[in-house]
Amino acid sequence: MPSLAADLADIVAGPSAPGVSIAYGTVVAADSRTVDVRIGGSVVAGICMTTSCRGAAPGQRAILIGSPPLWTAIGIIA
Repeated sequence: MPSLAADLADIVAGPSAPGVSIAYGTVVAADSRTVDVRIGGSVVAGICMTTSCRGAAPGQRAILIGSPPLWTAIGIIA
């Protein structure tokens, strides 16, 4: 069964897409569909998330992929 770490390694090692970034942030709020994440001192609200982020809680670190200002939360770091 593939792990999130292996999936992330494939994303990072794969061909780069112009304008797509990976970022890390701190969850400040979450509901059943979105998270609010602090990235570099600013809070980005209403970030869509994958099902692997279900149960995200304030204070946890999130992995985001996207092209600012559009982000998707793809994982929570334990």
